[in-house]
Amino acid sequence: MPPKNRLADTVRATTSARAPKVNVEDTLRPGSSELTRRTTVYFTEDTAKRLKIAAIDEGTNASQIVEGLVSDWLEERAHGR
Repeated sequence: MPPKNRLADTVRATTSARAPKVNVEDTLRPGSSELTRRTTVYFTEDTAKRLKIAAIDEGTNASQIVEGLVSDWLEERAHGR
């Protein structure tokens, strides 16, 4: 009788078939390695898609865009605007 397929074997097989892992630092634009903290932000599917497209159009990535917007907002907030 052939061995039964196990869920763990299936998961391992699909994981190893994926593209090689890339460090987060390697996905950032050159000169942007100061982004060292990671967090999770939830967007609607439409917003996430539009953000990715905009990032590609601008030659940057979603992290850079969000970092810039949040940084600007915090500066304005600190100055009571």
